[in-house]
Amino acid sequence: MEKEKKSKIDVLESSKSLEKKIEEVRKNEEEVRQIEFLECSGIQLDSYNIEFSDVVFKNCKYQHSNFNKSSFANVIFENCDFSNCDFSETSFLKVKIKNCKFIGNNLSESIIYDTEIIESNFEYANLSNTKCKNLIINDSNLKATSINQSDLKKIKLDNSNFQNAQFFQTSLNKIDFTSCNISGIVVELKCLKGMIVNEYQAIELSNLLGIIIK
Repeated sequence: MEKEKKSKIDVLESSKSLEKKIEEVRKNEEEVRQIEFLECSGIQLDSYNIEFSDVVFKNCKYQHSNFNKSSFANVIFENCDFSNCDFSETSFLKVKIKNCKFIGNNLSESIIYDTEIIESNFEYANLSNTKCKNLIINDSNLKATSINQSDLKKIKLDNSNFQNAQFFQTSLNKIDFTSCNISGIVVELKCLKGMIVNEYQAIELSNLLGIIIK
């Protein structure tokens, strides 16, 4: 199992109102910086094009909210529920997502670098047209995710569920799926080149090639 990277964020203040902070930074044309949000919650929050730097979200719940074209740098999400939110065209740099729900999220056309996803649920999320590099995914659920036309580099996976995930026009070269569930994945044959699987997974993938094994 891949070891978790140690994350250290020096926060200067704590808040229980993300809405209030966003209103403040919009007014002053600033970024959200060095703050810990504790037990914040809301529906349909508008956080469009907001920069978050050195921020912790802990036990927060924001569903059906808009984070389109925002950026998260050196940020921790822990025990949060951000399901059905729009994170499209968003950048994630040195982000840690642990024990969170990002179910049904739109992360299309996003940039995800140096990020960890741990014990989290991304079922039905859309990660198409994303650029991912140095991404670690451990003990997480990505069932039925769409990862189409994406650029995946230096991806490390452990014990995660990709059942029925789609990988159209996405190369899986050098990605090790041996500890993961890839049952029913939808992938083009040319994208299988260099994919690392175990013998049982290889038998299942042989169905895509039309091979009959007796």
